[in-house]
Amino acid sequence: MTGRALRLFAVHDAEGRIRTLLASPQDAPLGRVGIGADEMQTELEVPEMTLDLGDPRIQDRLAELIENYQVECGTAKARFVRKAEAKTRQVGSP
Repeated sequence: MTGRALRLFAVHDAEGRIRTLLASPQDAPLGRVGIGADEMQTELEVPEMTLDLGDPRIQDRLAELIENYQVECGTAKARFVRKAEAKTRQVGSP
């Protein structure tokens, strides 16, 4: 099976800490999961990732995103930022 463009939905808290990632093909219906009162769900574009249902490495890549990245929502478009980069920005903020 060949790779298809991927949509990612992150369930995260107000600080951007990712609790769950949902992955689906671009042309699939919008995915939803139950979220807590202190959580939100954000769709993120990740053009460099593709979905190949026969490739077990997709799970590893999603786990890596959860471990090393968080969601930054304060920009015009939500995006993934490395956790270290996000901490540096917070320290440098007034």
